[in-house]
Amino acid sequence: MDERIKQIEMVVSDLDDTLVRSDKRISDDTKRVFGECVKRGIRTAFATARLAVSTLLEEQELKPNIRIVSNGGMVLEGGKVVLFHAMDGKELGRFLHRLIQLKAQGIYVGCREQVYTNSESFRCSRTLKQSVYCDLQEPLKEEACQVFFRIREREKAEELQKEFSFFSWVCYRDGTYAVMAPGVSKAKALLEIAYRYGISPDRIAAFGDDEGDLEMLQVCGVGVAMGNALPYVKAGAAYVTKSNEEDGVAWFIDRYILGKGEKRDGQNDHNGS
Repeated sequence: MDERIKQIEMVVSDLDDTLVRSDKRISDDTKRVFGECVKRGIRTAFATARLAVSTLLEEQELKPNIRIVSNGGMVLEGGKVVLFHAMDGKELGRFLHRLIQLKAQGIYVGCREQVYTNSESFRCSRTLKQSVYCDLQEPLKEEACQVFFRIREREKAEELQKEFSFFSWVCYRDGTYAVMAPGVSKAKALLEIAYRYGISPDRIAAFGDDEGDLEMLQVCGVGVAMGNALPYVKAGAAYVTKSNEEDGVAWFIDRYILGKGEKRDGQNDHNGS
């Protein structure tokens, strides 16, 4: 194994389909491993496309030093916002107007504390039911860092991306789009936090499964794709671990970063790509 694995000072993981199982649970083993990292002086973090309000349960269970939310649009230490990358208000208004014209579904806009949406579909959501419901036609009263939505016609989505190419875009495997301020990404936010802590990127281990995670895996010293990751994410990562259903993050950290076991059954081989 790479000697850098033994020198890790920070671990950061995506949440959904990475740290979190398909039933939205975090295993006791994963909680234990995160706790042991803290005891050894290794900082912990998660980096997710979710809004801050949608990560409160995971924060309570994992107690990470850092939460990177909204695809890097906002970073929190505890409950304090330490980084916030706002979208330009005028361009955001124009963008929302185009989404409404195109009949985009499930639109919601994430700000520091509040969520704005024109969709009734979130009324049953545990974390988004307290959103402010409005037609999104008027300027928002606060700065926003991310917009989520769906557009069924791929051609319309591609045209929209060309029109607003200055924004940062992520497209997920379920057809959801996330749009942030120019240059925003999980990777950039992680590098900003690493600088804040005085940690070299080579001393960070990152875990992920989807398009929005790939750059993060590549800028860190130890980039690990999940067994259930998209094929090109696996190809672009240095290592591949078990799937999220098999607690692949905990498995890798336990055996290599915490040094509690050796490679077994051919799992977790160095990625030869």
